[in-house]
Amino acid sequence: MAYALYNAPNLQSSNPLKWVANDWSIDDSFQMQNGLPYTVGVSGFFNAGVLSDWNGASGASFIPMIGPNTERYPRHIVDDARVQKQFTFHESRPYQLQFIANVFNIANHQNIDGLGTTAYKLSTSGSLNEAVYQGQGTSNPSNNTYQIPTSSNNSGFLYTPREIEISARFVF
Repeated sequence: MAYALYNAPNLQSSNPLKWVANDWSIDDSFQMQNGLPYTVGVSGFFNAGVLSDWNGASGASFIPMIGPNTERYPRHIVDDARVQKQFTFHESRPYQLQFIANVFNIANHQNIDGLGTTAYKLSTSGSLNEAVYQGQGTSNPSNNTYQIPTSSNNSGFLYTPREIEISARFVF
């Protein structure tokens, strides 16, 4: 995670341009993290035994040669920024008018937090045991569920689609 705050330097003259050039600030926060691990799963069973899985015996719903937690979700990236312009009016007390623009998830990066994790569907047809791959490239597109996103930007306030918030504040 990184955070940066930049305040533009102010002009110290009586030039009217100072109303446009002075009192700008830019804040940026950037967060990136690796995707969490997940286990490649199977569904269904072979008829070799009651409640059997890929090898004909009841057990885990993952493929032992692949193992648990061997795949990863895509990484998450969020970049938020705030631009602020402040006008100060000097009288007996200083008054400030602030214009603020917040942009959340600037790049509008899709942060995937749910994937289809079932890679093979097990079944028996007659005496033939069959493991049908559920990923892209299968002959039946309705089987394409493995590694297909099921949800994204769905973890509350942190990973959301791009949002823009514009506001004004008067401080007295």
